[in-house]
Amino acid sequence: MTDVDYAVYQNLLVSHASRSGLFDKVDGHETMNTPGKGVFAEVFTDTIDPIQASGLAATSVRLAVRVRITTDMSGDPQDGIDPRIVKAAGNFIGSIHKDFELDGDARFVDLLGAR
Repeated sequence: MTDVDYAVYQNLLVSHASRSGLFDKVDGHETMNTPGKGVFAEVFTDTIDPIQASGLAATSVRLAVRVRITTDMSGDPQDGIDPRIVKAAGNFIGSIHKDFELDGDARFVDLLGAR
């Protein structure tokens, strides 16, 4: 593949999510514990795939980073759990459109839902 430091891109997303003010805590990994009170984000590498955007001398890659937004299921009101997560997700996606920039050799940012 390439000599790209993938952690750089994940760290950029963690920093962006932290600065957004949308989350009570942002982790750069999948957490093993249940979340506490509030809205949380987990940012972690999902997949790395070669793509057809290069020649024989180099291989371009698509790096998929997943942002999982969670909250405690015992929060009240219960009917407010999904709207709280959806609001945080929508605002986070909007913040990516407005002011997220990548460093280095990255060319594109695609915002895709879960597959």
